[in-house]
Amino acid sequence: MYETLFKYPGVLARYHEGPYAEAREQFVESCAKQGYSRRMQVKIAWILMTVAPALDLSRGALTALDVQRAVERRMHVLQQPGGVTDATSSAVVFIRFVVAWLRGMNLFAEASVPRRFPEEINEFAVYLRDERGLSPVTISTRSERLAWFFDSLRPTLDSLAGITIADVDAFVSKMHLFWR
Repeated sequence: MYETLFKYPGVLARYHEGPYAEAREQFVESCAKQGYSRRMQVKIAWILMTVAPALDLSRGALTALDVQRAVERRMHVLQQPGGVTDATSSAVVFIRFVVAWLRGMNLFAEASVPRRFPEEINEFAVYLRDERGLSPVTISTRSERLAWFFDSLRPTLDSLAGITIADVDAFVSKMHLFWR
């Protein structure tokens, strides 16, 4: 798989010799089959290559906190002097793909906190697939962002009918700071 993404022998060697090389390569290949672009496959391969040295998969399933710490350690190493000081949006992308990779190997300890409005998220995903004909990657991303929105709502809210424009504004403001 890596041979289709990288042409320089030195780069190929780094990807083949790094920690968990076979598992990383298999994940990137599965991303290709899901419809990720070549450019995104390269980015995913780089993310996994970057974070893999900070992970200890021999101790079993890792938690979200383990992943977050590993990503933060690696991003701290990667930061350049005078570079971007707010790496929050990059960390989110790193965490997303590292967690997906670990899930694929059954090495991610899922949180026990249930998602809010799971039926509505599922109906939304079905609509995106059946009515809009969107790709599985797009459906997954949009469903995940809808779940983030639902998770941001006040805990006493028990119906979508109770969502206000203030709830939407608060979420958009929070995400703007998060993604900038």
